[in-house]
Amino acid sequence: MERTKQEVKTGQVTLRRIEWADFLLLMAWRSLPHVYETMVECPYPPSEEMVAEWMGSYINDPEKKFGGLDIIEVDSKPVGYVLGRNYLDGVPEVGVVIGDRDYWSVGVAKEAARLGYEILRGLGFRKVQAVTKVGNAEVENFIEDSGFQQIYSDPQIKRWLKEL
Repeated sequence: MERTKQEVKTGQVTLRRIEWADFLLLMAWRSLPHVYETMVECPYPPSEEMVAEWMGSYINDPEKKFGGLDIIEVDSKPVGYVLGRNYLDGVPEVGVVIGDRDYWSVGVAKEAARLGYEILRGLGFRKVQAVTKVGNAEVENFIEDSGFQQIYSDPQIKRWLKEL
């Protein structure tokens, strides 16, 4: 199990590869309104089948040819996940989800994102993109603070780009 670590004020942030044993945890997080309401492609609670298919697309790609999904842990406690997808497009889309609200606004998302960017740089990527829903100020502020520049907007979404 590969791990990447960084200290933040709440404890040690660790990223670890997703496993099937994480299914109930991811199902619970993805069913939280503060999580699914921010999702562009699935803004409602997903079914068990949807979560299983989504997780399987990462678990069944051990070389991370198409993307990566990692659990964010703080002092070994799972608090969210970080993902990268669409690797074959050359500019992966990235996202960070903190399911445990006790870990909001304390630096965990920023450090998890930074660790994820290090992984992507190691895979040879030099740019990443993010997609947000229009009007989601908290996520948009996080994206801007993380160094992304808006490159597209329509009434539903904004697309952002960041140089690694």
